[in-house]
Amino acid sequence: MLGVSLPTTRTYPGSLLRNLDVPGHARLSTGDELLMEFSDGTLATGQLPEVDGSSALLQMPTCHTQRRTTIESRAWRVVASG
Repeated sequence: MLGVSLPTTRTYPGSLLRNLDVPGHARLSTGDELLMEFSDGTLATGQLPEVDGSSALLQMPTCHTQRRTTIESRAWRVVASG
């Protein structure tokens, strides 16, 4: 399982995910799971049902922030940057 962190409590278009694994060692594959750590310390596990070159589809389940705000399930296209 790969680990990433977000500087916010929600994902949105343009969100930056920080790789928590050793740089250059993470290789995304279809079916991988990502452990997401949000800025409030909440953890959620997403899945990559599709990986294509330098992009992947990230599916996040419904989850809750520490303040119990519900974040509905969504799918996002994520791309590698610099």
